[in-house]
Amino acid sequence: MQTNLTGYIASSEWRWLIMIITILIGIAFLPFLVLAFAQQSAMDWQFMGAFHQHADSAVYLSKMQQGFQNVWLTNMLHTPEPHDGTLLHGVYVLLGWLSRLLFMPPTLVFHIVRLVVSLFMYIALYQLGASIWTKLRTRRIFFLSSVLVSGLGWGWALFTQRLNSPDITTFQWFPFASTLANIHYPLAIGLLALLAMICISVFRPGSMDDPSVRNEGLLAFIASLLLVVIYPEATLTFVLPLVLSIAIHGVNQGALPMREIRWGLWMIVPMLPGILYYVLLLQYNPAVQQWFAQHAIPPPSLPILFVGLFFGILISVPALYRAMRRFEPDGDRYMLLWLMSMLIIMYLPLSIGQHAAVGIMVPIAYFATRSLEDFWFKYIPRRLRYRLLVAMIPIVAFSHVLDLFFPALPLLNRGLGSPYGAVLEPEYRVAFQWLEPRLLPQDVVLAAPETSVWIPFHVGARVVYGHPAETLDAAAKLAQVRMWYQGTTPEICEQILMGEGAVVNNYSVDYVLIGPRERNLGGSPCMDNLDRVASFGQVDIFRVIEN
Repeated sequence: MQTNLTGYIASSEWRWLIMIITILIGIAFLPFLVLAFAQQSAMDWQFMGAFHQHADSAVYLSKMQQGFQNVWLTNMLHTPEPHDGTLLHGVYVLLGWLSRLLFMPPTLVFHIVRLVVSLFMYIALYQLGASIWTKLRTRRIFFLSSVLVSGLGWGWALFTQRLNSPDITTFQWFPFASTLANIHYPLAIGLLALLAMICISVFRPGSMDDPSVRNEGLLAFIASLLLVVIYPEATLTFVLPLVLSIAIHGVNQGALPMREIRWGLWMIVPMLPGILYYVLLLQYNPAVQQWFAQHAIPPPSLPILFVGLFFGILISVPALYRAMRRFEPDGDRYMLLWLMSMLIIMYLPLSIGQHAAVGIMVPIAYFATRSLEDFWFKYIPRRLRYRLLVAMIPIVAFSHVLDLFFPALPLLNRGLGSPYGAVLEPEYRVAFQWLEPRLLPQDVVLAAPETSVWIPFHVGARVVYGHPAETLDAAAKLAQVRMWYQGTTPEICEQILMGEGAVVNNYSVDYVLIGPRERNLGGSPCMDNLDRVASFGQVDIFRVIEN
């Protein structure tokens, strides 16, 4: 079946798409059913707000909480040093204001909006496939490939006992995994899918339209503007293939491709103010400089990269070879340039790392779809094609199953402890409620890393160490926290509480928490100059006595 119209989606297609999207979103929220089951089993855990990549989610929730409290320029509360506020992660600040207007808890708004942007991303991906192919089967193969295909990380983990494959650890590369993590990952992938759809249309042979507010020009302008706000690291990997496509088109024509240049300007110019703002931040804000250096995730080695993208690359080989040999402008050229730009920029020393490859499964799924339709199906009998595709889904998507349930599985077994701090002992929640009205914005709390990651969101205070990227000089601060709870010398304990060695501005610790997570760090914490002010079961709160 086919529509004979590129970009047109029939009502029957919409019904199928909405059904599949509903299933995917329902699956993404299954861990909350595990939580409900665990609570019915009277487990001694308190869910803190997010399962997957919970430390990063705690950062975004702290931004929402600041927006909820009428703040526009937010601070990194997971570091103790005072610093100037910024517009980084501004989407979460806006959601915090939305929470305030709707009288809804930020955690609830976070997960509702996560559902909404997942819907947007899935529709954008299907629209991209519809803009390339008219055949219904091909559109569906592209959509399911981009969403479900992962890598061989699960097999690598069984063989090496190491969870370091990108399909297990790098959620922003894979559309389905991105919906588990946060809001800006799927939103960025959806925007990139829309921009790729426009670029393919612009460079398609026979295309004659100029950009305007009456056609896709307006969509290109808005999507570009949002992309630089939502995911600035993706701007370079989007602009580079766009510029290269324009240049190659001009060389082939033997003249300046003015129509394509105008389209390029409609997509690049909206990004310039945002890019300038980030450049100025990196130039004049020492806290952002330190954050940017720690924020980058180093790219994986090439063998691990291949493992993480194994099934997509394996299926795509025939179409990739054809694209490199023919370099045709009808989709292949742009998708190949986009894919190569991601890989090259990821391995360049630009402190971007794995963030450069956000949505890398989209171009890989494009070439996988080309390979299936133009190569692999020639060697598979027609009656076996659908059966084989259905049989392959559990294998190629198994890494996503691990991503989905791995953080929630410990909730079902007390002996495994809590899943990466996504839940805490319930006394901590009571302690947070006691602390919140008594803390000033500049106060600093010392606690274990698993506790500290949630204090900025639930209490609104700074912590000594709370996040490997958001805490300035994170490695040194983590070592200090461990030293304090292990009971080092009184002199070093005093230095830690006084914040000596701060990289930006001076600070001092005001409150100290000692509970189960802190006792796991050592049995003899420094108790000099501490006054116990509250106790909640296993959790004690101490006020630091000023000398």
